[in-house]
Amino acid sequence: KLSRQKNNMKKADYAKVTIWIMAIAFITRIIIALITTPAGDAAWHMNIARFIGENFKIPLFESLGRQAFARPPLFEITGAFFYNIFGDTGIKLVSPLASLGVLILVYLIAKELTDKKTAVFALIFMAVLPLSTYMSVTGHTIMINTLLVCATIYSLLKNKILLAGIFTGLALLNRYEGILIFPVILIFYLYKHKEDKNAKKNEKKETKNKEKYIRNIAI
Repeated sequence: KLSRQKNNMKKADYAKVTIWIMAIAFITRIIIALITTPAGDAAWHMNIARFIGENFKIPLFESLGRQAFARPPLFEITGAFFYNIFGDTGIKLVSPLASLGVLILVYLIAKELTDKKTAVFALIFMAVLPLSTYMSVTGHTIMINTLLVCATIYSLLKNKILLAGIFTGLALLNRYEGILIFPVILIFYLYKHKEDKNAKKNEKKETKNKEKYIRNIAI
């Protein structure tokens, strides 16, 4: 009973720590994102999102800061959706919201592969990683891509191949680098195929052993 109570307390503690880390990281990112003035690529993405939100079409040669818009538009379409609800503030919310999804998925992936304690440490690492924090508060496309890659990996771990394919497709609609997730899917498929093959072999061996055992008893 005492050991069970201790285990339950540990589980509860891990759950509280996890929630607190996610909450603090998310609130901090939201505050920094809202007080930050977009510049460089972030300002350009914001202009594109604003244009899509106002005109309901993807730009091409319009004068929006660069000669032409020729890249996957998922980030800008997402920003346009939030722009039509919250204005410019809505575009600033895209990266922090994506970062919250990344934190949740990093925790779930780590818990799936290891244990809750290790998952909490993985969450802490991701929450305080400088590059992760920077990309979470600026209007760059990387955080949405990270979210979709994590979602693909978690779907694969849960053997949801179709869902993994959908997330991979969305990653390609966000950045061309999304294609790099295909080798991960292929490796997972080959590993799973080999695992299933070995499981079938073991089943056949067990069946044969049972048959031999029954014959010996019968004799």
